[in-house]
Amino acid sequence: MDSIKEILDKTNITYQGTDKFAGRTVYRIRAVPKNEPIFTGMYSTMWVDSETWMPLKIEIADKNDKPITSLSTTT
Repeated sequence: MDSIKEILDKTNITYQGTDKFAGRTVYRIRAVPKNEPIFTGMYSTMWVDSETWMPLKIEIADKNDKPITSLSTTT
């Protein structure tokens, strides 16, 4: 498994704001791969619970903002 430093070296991470998901306050975070030609233009968005720091939803989208896949849980 990659260390946090390796993940940060390979990915641009940005905070996208606070949101609500499954009745919880969440932080919306976007991750864009660096220097990965196969993933050019793709990104993932995570909705992270503000209290537990657990991801409640992860969505991967293409360069046109079209969702490719999504995984979510309820609390």
